[in-house]
Amino acid sequence: IMQVPPIYSALNIDGKRAYELAREGVDVKLSARPVTVFSIELIKDYKDTAPQIHLRISCGGGTYIRSIARDLGRTLSSAAHMTSLIRTQHGEFRLDACLSHHDINDAEAILGAMRLNADNFLDRLSAEDAQGVKRLASKFAGGTPPVKNTCETCKKELPSKNALFRHLRGDNNPCAKALTRAYDKLKSEENKND
Repeated sequence: IMQVPPIYSALNIDGKRAYELAREGVDVKLSARPVTVFSIELIKDYKDTAPQIHLRISCGGGTYIRSIARDLGRTLSSAAHMTSLIRTQHGEFRLDACLSHHDINDAEAILGAMRLNADNFLDRLSAEDAQGVKRLASKFAGGTPPVKNTCETCKKELPSKNALFRHLRGDNNPCAKALTRAYDKLKSEENKND
């Protein structure tokens, strides 16, 4: 379908976000753009929820759900707006596989979520790359999370697990580079053995 995004969106217009221009009182005109809506399903009977409707929408990236609500109202010669939204899936990440805020300090829960997401990630890699990532992960993680938030490469203790993950993802970080070199070395050793 063709969809006009809401004026309070993060789209860039001449170097500024649409929502910034809208807040300044500028008349923002956004063009319709193609989006994909796979399905729209009524999940509660309207006679039980009137005047609200409860929908399940499966859509592609870049789709604005609040714009779908607006457009449904216009199509019905009325008005409509969104009162709540629950994102149940984003790509391969599903709400039922997410951690709650209560689990944020539970190392086992975090490791379980990481394994689940790693399996989803590994499904997208070639068999060769997936095996290399698994070997590297087991070599550095030993199958268990660190007792403290300590980088195994530089032995630096960080204030949280998130800080440790950010530390190991950094582009100019020597530890992230060391992990990359170790992975590359494992991969070249595999190629020699093949």
